[in-house]
Amino acid sequence: MDIGIGLPSTVPGAPGSEITGWARAAEAAGFSTLGTLDQVVFDNDDPLPVLAAAAAVTDRIGLMTSILIAPYRGNGALLAKQLASVDRLSNGRLTVGIAVGTRRDDYDVTGSLYDGRGRAMDDLLSRMQPIWADDRSDSAAIGPERVRRGGPPLLIGGTGSARCATSPNSAPDGSPAAVTRPPSQRWPSRREPRGPTPTAPVRCARRRWHTSRSVPTPRRTPRGTWATTTDSRTRTPSTPSPRR
Repeated sequence: MDIGIGLPSTVPGAPGSEITGWARAAEAAGFSTLGTLDQVVFDNDDPLPVLAAAAAVTDRIGLMTSILIAPYRGNGALLAKQLASVDRLSNGRLTVGIAVGTRRDDYDVTGSLYDGRGRAMDDLLSRMQPIWADDRSDSAAIGPERVRRGGPPLLIGGTGSARCATSPNSAPDGSPAAVTRPPSQRWPSRREPRGPTPTAPVRCARRRWHTSRSVPTPRRTPRGTWATTTDSRTRTPSTPSPRR
């Protein structure tokens, strides 16, 4: 089972050395992926520079936006270039978790239409994928050169009815990368949190948190548990115990 962990880039005031030190320690501890959260109206670092910094100090561990809110990020050509750059700097370790988000204040401060975010998402994806495709005759001037066929994989999800795009790296048969919940399985409505809401790309039966204010140190936990970061404090990576 692959277990990922979040970077402390959403911890207000976390220095850059703590983020890069965390990335090194997580790779040494055997985690599969480093994740980031995205929000504009909060004292956090933008996920794309954070992942580029993590790529510079690691060699093996995967990088993931979990999730990147796309519709207010300019246009598809620019976003495609930014993501392809992180993928190249990491030598093909980036996975792009991408969605429309639910926070209206982020859209307000960026001058973007909240109610039109689903259509804006479709427009972004329809522009990004031809740039990453093998036939780039209409976008040949947009670099950098891809390090993987079709560019970094896209994971798209949500609870709305907006259309979902596919990524060439999603599945061998080209099946959609997106996952949506039917109405009977959607989360109940609730007030939006003040800070970023943690999301995890891995499935697990239960969680166990290890709290620390210092650079992460591997700790042993019973098999089947995992650790990540939240917006309130720094968390310490956990190393799964070997099978008995």
